[in-house]
Amino acid sequence: MNTAIKIGIFSILSLGFVAAACSDDEDGPSTTRTSSTTTTTVGPGGGDTGGGGGGIPLAPSLGPQIDRKGRPAINTALNKAFIQFGSTMMGEAIPDATRDMAEDAWNAADDPTMWATTFAADVSVQLGVLDALNATTTSGCGDQAAYSVGMNYTTLATVLSNDWLVVKGDAAGGCSVYLGVEANFLGITNDTCGGRTPEYDVIDVSYSLLSGAFTPAPTFDFGDNVDAKPETLAAFNAGFPYLADPNSQ
Repeated sequence: MNTAIKIGIFSILSLGFVAAACSDDEDGPSTTRTSSTTTTTVGPGGGDTGGGGGGIPLAPSLGPQIDRKGRPAINTALNKAFIQFGSTMMGEAIPDATRDMAEDAWNAADDPTMWATTFAADVSVQLGVLDALNATTTSGCGDQAAYSVGMNYTTLATVLSNDWLVVKGDAAGGCSVYLGVEANFLGITNDTCGGRTPEYDVIDVSYSLLSGAFTPAPTFDFGDNVDAKPETLAAFNAGFPYLADPNSQ
């Protein structure tokens, strides 16, 4: 075979290889690459169809629950806050490390049907301590919402252990009292929507209810003496985005 024929055949074969290589980028079959950690499907164009490499990433798997946003301050105030001792309702503070673990367990509890069973007994102890905060009665104890001699603090402990916000959509009194729905259930008559709007002073209301000094007017006889500035309240009442002028004094 002469040199010219050999060159001609080699050129034809070379063009065939080039054509085959180009057609792989456009029309070839998908392949799968597997490593020790991931499996990636590669499309005909060479791009990943998922799992990295510029393709659409797979949805991440959800991990364990780390928080449940219910009523403000309930986990902090009523979960392993005090050790009760003696025949009185006074107590001493529990170490922070123990409280931190208890609060994490509260937040991680993802079965609402077990909340009262798991937490109400300890919450009842904390309620006994907080009932002594006010001086409405001689000892300060026994005037907390839903308190009874036989049940002690069990009813309120059960309500608060079921830690979610409750809203009454058809309330005639509008939205003016934090914990209003719970208070009405516990015998403090009102017809407000409850829930949590930005202007609620949730700490004042919480400690007023827990001390026994709560009325739905509302008057808060046991507050923290920390109040929002008037311009902040005005912004809350004005609606979204609930932000006051940053230059306001």
